[in-house]
Amino acid sequence: MNKESILEQIKALSKAEQMEIAMELWDSVDEADLTFSLTPELKAELDRRIAADDADLTPATDWAVLRAELLRGEI
Repeated sequence: MNKESILEQIKALSKAEQMEIAMELWDSVDEADLTFSLTPELKAELDRRIAADDADLTPATDWAVLRAELLRGEI
């Protein structure tokens, strides 16, 4: 079996079954095995984004306010 055929079989399942499989897969990943290194370019981009976020003094929107605006269709 290849990945494509497995994915096709999973897509044929109900959404609840798909979510169950997704959660089981997620739980099966051992965090100790997840190792990666940032390239210098990626680290520089992440640093740039953090600096831009830190420089933006605009206050974040409170979730309750944002949710209310969404429910009213204002956003």
